[in-house]
Amino acid sequence: HFSRTDSYLGVMVSDLTTQGADEPYRMFTSRAEHRLHLRVSNADLRLGALGRQLGLVSDSDWALLDARRERLTRAEQALQTRVTPSQHELERLASLGMGGLEQPQTLAQLLCRQGVEWPDLAPWLEPALQALPEEDQHELATAARYAGYLAREQRRIARAGRHEQVAIPADMDFAKVGGLSRECVQKLLQVRPQTLGQAAQVPGVTPAAVQAIAFALRQRGRYRTDPADQMPADETPAD
Repeated sequence: HFSRTDSYLGVMVSDLTTQGADEPYRMFTSRAEHRLHLRVSNADLRLGALGRQLGLVSDSDWALLDARRERLTRAEQALQTRVTPSQHELERLASLGMGGLEQPQTLAQLLCRQGVEWPDLAPWLEPALQALPEEDQHELATAARYAGYLAREQRRIARAGRHEQVAIPADMDFAKVGGLSRECVQKLLQVRPQTLGQAAQVPGVTPAAVQAIAFALRQRGRYRTDPADQMPADETPAD
């Protein structure tokens, strides 16, 4: 099925089923907390397999998607090539207008420099990777430049996936869960989320509240918390 972690359709369905709509629903990218992951340039990579299962992706299109995955994998591996501050490399960087180099850096790090684009990396790439389609170049550059943010988002997605597997008993009394505000309890009782993941999507339910519910479930023997589910201070949900 479509999840809010892999598609905007999933975001819409989740919003309407957990939050409702008092007025006509409008989809904004700001509604998706994982919007950095939900990029146009990787839509086929995210949803191609699901489309194939549903019979929406033909054999020829599937072959094209496989070829793209292979290209991107090879290119990602090439981006790990390290450039050392040798005289030869320093001269090459200077001739390309890419600045200096005080310590070894990967091609991915060079791609993050201002003004550097995929074609500028050609001297270090095999011919097949020098002429990648423009959409592949854009996807690789985006992944390199936002690597830290994307890694953090992937941790959030993994945490959300684990929470979706944790069922909340229908008879759970949220009023007896320590650490929940009265407003939070009222909203949870109104929505009655079926999983910990759904509870996290209820407006007004904070990450701290989700952890409190998880702790209560653990006390009831319904859930064994994972250290990875503890949200670091720098990983508060996107607005």
